[in-house]
Amino acid sequence: MSVSKYNFYKKNGYCVLNLFKKKDISIIKEKIITKLNDLSKKSTFNFKNRKLEKYDQLINNNQLHKTLMNPNKRHINLPKNLIKKILNKNVLYIIKQEWGHTFCSASWVGNAYKKQVKSNSTGFRIARPVKNKKNNDASDAHVDVNAGGKIRSDFLAQLTMWIPVIGFSSKYTLRLSPKSQKYFHNKKLKKQSRLTPTFPKNYEKKFKFIRPNLKLGQALLLHPNLLHGSSSNIGSFSRVSLDTRILNLKRFKI
Repeated sequence: MSVSKYNFYKKNGYCVLNLFKKKDISIIKEKIITKLNDLSKKSTFNFKNRKLEKYDQLINNNQLHKTLMNPNKRHINLPKNLIKKILNKNVLYIIKQEWGHTFCSASWVGNAYKKQVKSNSTGFRIARPVKNKKNNDASDAHVDVNAGGKIRSDFLAQLTMWIPVIGFSSKYTLRLSPKSQKYFHNKKLKKQSRLTPTFPKNYEKKFKFIRPNLKLGQALLLHPNLLHGSSSNIGSFSRVSLDTRILNLKRFKI
């Protein structure tokens, strides 16, 4: 299994992995609810029904949405058993082949790339269904090697694990371009200062994109130079996902 996963990853720049059980997803939902209620300073979401998929109905104020999705604050800690499932044997095998070792950490990387990192943590994002252009919460196409608003070229410093919590069909999942990790993208970046530098639409058109159908508990492991994004939520309810960085601790000091 590990060898076939790595071969697919090496060729395409991503692979699908089985990570969590239903009960694990429930734990993650509760942690996200706790964080959202803390950030909004009121009990907007109920633990009993966990209606995170109705986020777009409960949070209809764009300013509050921006507050809740602040990249400096939208993160949760994960228990050790879930970290162990993220860093499973398939992931460690891929890391070993890519880096030559498995000295790594599953972490959240915030706005300040080196100063705002938390190990055993993950970021989360919520994308509301697209009703108009102003209500599109998806970021433009980008590569994760350029974290913290800086242009970078170290493809051995990190990997990205994208984990859907709510929304598993192609209407909700991450939009990515297989094999695009083989290209040098940075010269085409938009000239602007932001958390993650993005690419113009005319550059995206040069690549073929897909949106994989996933099952509950599955995740996408991404090469840091894989082009992805513009993943508009074209479904009927809010998408919730995790963005975990697997950091190479021989290149990345926490």
